[in-house]
Amino acid sequence: MSGSSDTQKTEQPTGKRLGDARSKGQVAFSPDLNSAVSLLFGFVLLYALGVNIYNNLYKTIQLSFVNLTYKDFTTDSIADVIVSHVCVVMKILSPFFGGLLLIGLAISYLQIGFMLNFGLLKPNLSKLNMISGIKKSFFLQNHLQNLSFQY
Repeated sequence: MSGSSDTQKTEQPTGKRLGDARSKGQVAFSPDLNSAVSLLFGFVLLYALGVNIYNNLYKTIQLSFVNLTYKDFTTDSIADVIVSHVCVVMKILSPFFGGLLLIGLAISYLQIGFMLNFGLLKPNLSKLNMISGIKKSFFLQNHLQNLSFQY
């Protein structure tokens, strides 16, 4: 027997193999880093924009209560009020959510660089086979293994 099969691979991957792995989406990516930095930056944004967001939302709610006495309540007027309030709230909160979006994209770019791969979005219908899933759930050996792990 040869001893080479027992040893670990010591050669570095070639550029072609690294490129193939990257095109398949097999890159080192830490979602925890992205979440942690986004959370930290979200707190910074809330600290910086919080007073402005609060004041604008307060003014919007105050105006809506004042205007309740002047409006006739029809379905068109209620729809207009809802649409205008949604637009105002989107205007108020867009800097906060835009900042979070930009920091998330920046952290992802810093980790893996620019990678646009639509091949990973293709649905794999073979994974949605219900019959094989039912067979796995009712297979006796799986349940016996679960019982043996519990004791």
